[in-house]
Amino acid sequence: MLRELILSPDQSVSEVARRLCVTPAAATKYLRALNARGLLAARRQGKCVYYRPCADESVIGAVLLLQALRETFASKKDSVEVIFRQATAFTHPRRIDIIRALQNEPLDGRHLRAETGMSQAALRRHLRKLVSRGFVMFDGRKYRCTTSRHSLTKVLLRLAGQE
Repeated sequence: MLRELILSPDQSVSEVARRLCVTPAAATKYLRALNARGLLAARRQGKCVYYRPCADESVIGAVLLLQALRETFASKKDSVEVIFRQATAFTHPRRIDIIRALQNEPLDGRHLRAETGMSQAALRRHLRKLVSRGFVMFDGRKYRCTTSRHSLTKVLLRLAGQE
């Protein structure tokens, strides 16, 4: 939906629903969620609500995130897949704990377990996801946050590191 609105801003809920082949109720739900996260602005005109991409500066990270999403949609052929893979790296709070622990300094597995309070198996499972998504790298001894050049990766790392 966000990609659709970036490509064609100021669409009504019914237009978005029709273009994406979803019910108006589903479109409303997801558009409101994007609005609540500071990525869309809504404008009511009569019975219709129109949405457009517009970062709410009062929402932490919304400006940076919307800009990174715009860049990703513009530069990546498989942008939806790229964004999905990047965003799903943070669907578990323990992965955010790992990123926060690693943002100060690289850590070996033992120190990372102590810092996060995770079991070895859980830590290994979450690290595997973060490594596969490109947020964490392992040099054979220590784990560290990546220094990716991709704007979305940078923004997500920054937001995950904030408390």
